[in-house]
Amino acid sequence: MREDVAPELNLSQAQRRLHHIYINIRFKSWKVTGSLPWGGIVFVAGFAMREVSAFHPNNLNIFTANTVLLLVAPPVYALLNYIVLGRTLYYVPYLSPIHPGRVISTFLGLDVVVGVLTGNGGARVANADATPLGN
Repeated sequence: MREDVAPELNLSQAQRRLHHIYINIRFKSWKVTGSLPWGGIVFVAGFAMREVSAFHPNNLNIFTANTVLLLVAPPVYALLNYIVLGRTLYYVPYLSPIHPGRVISTFLGLDVVVGVLTGNGGARVANADATPLGN
C-alpha cells in the first residue's frame, strides 16, 4: 500500500469541507447545516494530527490532540441531527414529547455535556500517565 494515501485523503476531505463552506455562504444555510463544515474541519484536523503523530511517535502532545479531536467531532455532527429533529417537530408538534422550540436547546445542552466529557476522556486515555483524578 502506498504511504502517501492518508495525506491525499485528508486533503480531499479538506477540499470537500471548503466546498461545503462555500455552499453555506452562497445559499445562506448556516442555521441548518452550519455544523457540517465545523465537524468536518475538526475531523480533518484530527486526521492531520494522526498523520503527524505517525511520524513523531514519542510526542505525547500531538497524540493527545489527535485523540481529542477525533473523539469530539462526532458530537458536532450529532448537532445537525438535533437541528433537523427540532425543525421537523415544528411541522408535527402533536408528535413531540416536549415543546418543539425546546428540542434544539435541550439536546444542544446535552450534546455540549457529552462533548466535554468525551474530550476530557480522550485526553485522559491518550495521556494515561497523568496524575490520578483524586490527587
